[in-house]
Amino acid sequence: CGARFYMGSLYERKQVFPAAEHEFRRALALDPEYAPAALILANLRVRAGDLKEAKAILWDVVRRFPGMAKAHFLLANLYRMQAGMPGKLEMALKEADAALRANDPALEPVEAAEARALRAEILEMLEGRRP
Repeated sequence: CGARFYMGSLYERKQVFPAAEHEFRRALALDPEYAPAALILANLRVRAGDLKEAKAILWDVVRRFPGMAKAHFLLANLYRMQAGMPGKLEMALKEADAALRANDPALEPVEAAEARALRAEILEMLEGRRP
């Protein structure tokens, strides 16, 4: 799993996204619990415009690891991207709040600041919808 993750990371850095995705999928086939590969794969699917698969991957990570702040943050961002659809901003806010409540020691200070900024942006968007 580690070698596949490493190769996927190299391909991602070189912006060879199909090869990166292939390696992350292989890493997950070897170890379905390896959340870092799933998170990057979800980002690659967002980049490819496949929000449905990205959401499914992220929900699987949240189901397996409910305290993983990064997964909640990525879900919040995905839902914010779908702001024009009914209920998506409310779901984005819920996930941003979950990211901030997670108390995940793996969440870097910069990521926590990004989660707070995303939450503020979502609140502003929600306020803009009110008459």
